[in-house]
Amino acid sequence: MRSAYSQTKGGVSKRIATAVVATFALTIVTTSAQGDRSERLQEKVKSSNNRLDLSQMNTPPPINSMPQQALRKAIQRVQRAQEQLDEAKASLSAARKRAHHREADQIIAQDETRVKSARDELAAANAKVIEAREAVRIEQRR
Repeated sequence: MRSAYSQTKGGVSKRIATAVVATFALTIVTTSAQGDRSERLQEKVKSSNNRLDLSQMNTPPPINSMPQQALRKAIQRVQRAQEQLDEAKASLSAARKRAHHREADQIIAQDETRVKSARDELAAANAKVIEAREAVRIEQRR
């Protein structure tokens, strides 16, 4: 028979060994988790820096003068006019495709008028861009 002391001594040594192994395992797990976390943080920082760089790259240059402002507005007007012309052409082609009902002639006539006015607007906007670019060139020569 074993004495109470030898049973306690063996049980304590087993408990100590288990505690050492558990501590070692926890240390390894937390260390690797911290490494993963630091890598994720570095990736977040890199991606946020990239986002900042992209947003700075997409910003237009600062507007320094009235002619430059007028040029920017004229360019935006051309873009809007081009979009309207594209929409009007698409509407006209769709109306011509489904021209089998009674009111098709009226719809086609309205769409043709819309295309014509969109072309006129685009021509006027292009003329404004040319004038604005000339004003910017004159300003830059000064």
